[in-house]
Amino acid sequence: MRRVGTVVILSTLMLAAFATPAAAAKPTREVRPAPEFIEFAAGELCAFPVRIDVLINKEYGTTFFDAAGQPTRTIVAGRLVLRLMNVDTSKSVVVNASGPGLVVYEGDNIRVTLRGRSLIFLPSDHLLYLNTGQVVEFGNGTIQPVVLPVISQVGHRVDYCPILV
Repeated sequence: MRRVGTVVILSTLMLAAFATPAAAAKPTREVRPAPEFIEFAAGELCAFPVRIDVLINKEYGTTFFDAAGQPTRTIVAGRLVLRLMNVDTSKSVVVNASGPGLVVYEGDNIRVTLRGRSLIFLPSDHLLYLNTGQVVEFGNGTIQPVVLPVISQVGHRVDYCPILV
């Protein structure tokens, strides 16, 4: 089984590492890369192995910079459609996790605010859910891939582990 890494939120994959300084005050807009799929072993997210396939990734980030050319924030928008699959049974469901999101750079830390529909997968807490509303994460932005603790969550939350059984 191929494993492509541990991530918390696919929408924020690699946001901190790929924000490149440009001319001061001129924002840049770039496509946000995502792996073709990510797999998790049984027990990491659900009691069974889970595969998350990226079906549509048309997300892009617009990054703004201060006078010194350092990134201050990135707005992430665009369409992101994922398939969640129980690897043991092949039962799957397709979800729209298009966000949008906002990343604010605060020194060595980043604050990620996700609004709309966002897929949250947290191996440290054995969670796989789609949130419709707002999720805020905060932590060290140098960790790759981005792994940030959720500090607040509001809205409707759908747990996909029971759905995929």
